[in-house]
Parts: sequence; C-alpha cells; structure tokens
Amino acid sequence: FDEAISVARRLMEVEPNGIRGPYALAEVYVLQHKYRDAIATLETAVAVQRQSQAVRGSQATRQGRVRPYQLASLLGRIGYAYQQLQEHGNAIDSYEQAVELLPMSLAYGARLIQAYLAAGRVNDATTALEAIRPHHSGDLTVTRLEARILGDGGDITGGVNVLRDALDDNGQDPTAHLFLAAFYRDYDRVDEAVVVLESASLRFPENLSILFQLGATLEQRDRFADAERAFRGVLERDSDHAATLNYLGYMFADRGQHLDEAIRLITKALDLDVHNPAYLDSLGWAYFKQGDLAEAEKYLSQAVSALPVNSVIQSHFGDLLALSGRYREAVLAWLRALEGDGEGIDPVNIESKIRDARAKGN
Repeated sequence: FDEAISVARRLMEVEPNGIRGPYALAEVYVLQHKYRDAIATLETAVAVQRQSQAVRGSQATRQGRVRPYQLASLLGRIGYAYQQLQEHGNAIDSYEQAVELLPMSLAYGARLIQAYLAAGRVNDATTALEAIRPHHSGDLTVTRLEARILGDGGDITGGVNVLRDALDDNGQDPTAHLFLAAFYRDYDRVDEAVVVLESASLRFPENLSILFQLGATLEQRDRFADAERAFRGVLERDSDHAATLNYLGYMFADRGQHLDEAIRLITKALDLDVHNPAYLDSLGWAYFKQGDLAEAEKYLSQAVSALPVNSVIQSHFGDLLALSGRYREAVLAWLRALEGDGEGIDPVNIESKIRDARAKGN
C-alpha cells in the first residue's frame, strides 16, 4: 500500500491538474478502507475540475478539461465511500451529480436509487428508477431495484412477484436466483430464501456466490450445521474466499465454539483484505470470546474507528469495555450502538446493559 500511495502521489505531481493520480490514490485508500482519506482526495480533485470548467478560454483549461464520464467516475467513488460510512445524504449528493452528468448510466442511477432507499426516500427512488428504466428495459438490476422500491413501500408481495417473473424469464442466470433470495431474506422471509438458494445450488453447483449466500441464510435461520457445511463447501473450491473465511470464523466466535479455528479463519481473511473493519470486528470478537481482552481491544478499537455508526461493532466494544471494568466508556459505546444503524442488535438488551453498567460505575 505504501508503495502504491507513493506512485499515485508521483502521478499527481506529474499531472497536477489531472484526475488519474487522485483516482489511483483514492482507490488505494478504498482498498485500505480509509474512506475519509478517499473522500478528501476525490473531493479536492472534483473541486479542481469544477474550477477549471468555470474558467473559459485559456489554452491550459482546454487541455486540462475532463470528459463528463471522467468527472462522474470521481463523483461515483465519492458516493461509494460515503455509503460505506453510512452517510446516505452525502452519498446521495455525489450520486445526483454523477447522474446529472450521465443521465442514462445504469451504474450511477442504481447507486443513487440504493442511496435513496437507504435514506428512506422511497418516492425519490421511484422517480429515479423511472428516469433510467426506458434505457435499460429488461435488465435484472432494474428489476431488483423495482422490487426493492415496492418492498420498502410496503408492497412486499408485489416485489416478490416482480422478481419471480424475472426468474421465470431468466432462470439460466444465477443472478436472478440471488436477487430473489436476497429479497426474501431482507424482508424476513428466510425460509423461502433458503428454498430458492438450495434449488439454485443444485442447478449451479460451481457458483460460489450462491453457496456462500446459502450458508449466510442458513446461519440466519439458526441452522448452524447446515451453514457450516455450505461454507466449507465454498472453501473446498476456493480456500482464499475471504468473505467465507470471515463469516464461518465469526459464526464460530459468536457461539463460543472452535475459537482457535475461528481466529485462524478470520486472520486469513484479514491477510487477504487488510484493514477490513468487519473482519477486524470478527477477530476482536473471537479474542473476546477466548478471554484475551488485550488482543480483543486491539482489533475492536480499529473496527470502531473505521465504522463508528455500525451498531454491532459498537455493541461488541461496549461488552469488552464493561468486562474490563471501564463502565463509563462501555455506556458510551452502547449508546453509540443504539444511535447507529440499528442492524443486528437487541436494543432492549443493550439498554439493560447500560443500566447495569451505570449502577456499577457509580
């Protein structure tokens, strides 16, 4: 990473008004999950280009001017980085600018719709979908977005019907099966998601995405032995499948089982995707379950810094701090968990922990 950053910065020196250097540097930051650094780099580059566009007539400006798709690429990566930080408003602003430059782009249009939905702006998502639909009729991504808009608007059955119709027309495409299963899972119809994925795994036995999603869905249904079997099936075909290494390791850690293996699995995942906050959290949680609080804090503190609004990570960090006797800090972490994205936590349980910690801290 350090060498890549050095080369990117050198390119920025060679092309002080270009976009290739900032884009390359930001990509390294994204790989490191340093999203703030990526955003700062790209926003500076966009500001430079905007300023250049505002100046008319000079030869330097004509030579340095970028094309709309190039500027959109910067804005799209800014939006992506903001989404990783779950700052949906900022992501929307960036994607809206990208779509304004490339109104027929499915990639930026889809990301804008997803950001609208994440922010609960279903009507805006509908409007954006209608703008891109005529240019991408029949595309499965458009179908998935239509279903999600229906689901978030309260018409879950309508969303299912849209995706089932798409599956009937595109049964040979694994993506159609994955989209339907994901929709079922997102709206708590996990058993139906399992049925779709089990059928798809028989039809596409070499498709690792289907097998991985089957494992994740089985785990969500508390069918841990079946989930483990699916995950190990992925690793038999690809021993470096980082998402599976992490998921299986975390599943073991969360249940307090096979902790040595859990640590080995997650450590390998981190070797493959250095600085991944989810993997850092998994490894810290595994060490916590093993009773090694020093190692647990080493990794959980990094995860908390990288994803401060992730409720599960904050909850884990609060548990660690409480067990270490740092009750006031634990309360702050749990409060951040309650104020975060709210996914994967039990608010009533966390509120109970906060009351207990406050009693012990006084």
